[in-house]
Amino acid sequence: MPIDAEEGDRRFRLNVSLFGGFSMIKIFSLTSPSDFKNVFRSGSTSSSKYVVVRYVDRCDRKNARIAFVAGKRLGNAVERNRAKRILRESCRRNRDKVAPGYDIVVIARPSLKSKSYWEAEKGLLKALTLGGLIKKES
Repeated sequence: MPIDAEEGDRRFRLNVSLFGGFSMIKIFSLTSPSDFKNVFRSGSTSSSKYVVVRYVDRCDRKNARIAFVAGKRLGNAVERNRAKRILRESCRRNRDKVAPGYDIVVIARPSLKSKSYWEAEKGLLKALTLGGLIKKES
């Protein structure tokens, strides 16, 4: 997926893994503890069977920033990391559908543990749609 950026701007380079896949770009990730607090304190919530999505609208209309959370109720570290990998990949594949200007935290529910990628993606898109975080088709 091409990204609109000025040439020479290092932040916009795609991160290519050793296996040829693409990872989430740093500027699309929500990383600051203060941003997390802001989302949880003043954000809205939408959910589906497998995920809870908390989000807050930012003043700027740049890209959406997304973070993924899997609590210990989901299982051991292997299961939590698998859930986050599945959610991260489904967000990466559907990044062009997400409306810009939001900070989004995706929380995996314990019911996600035994589900396939396609079921997780469907649940994530449903939660994003219910929250109004999917771009309107023109």
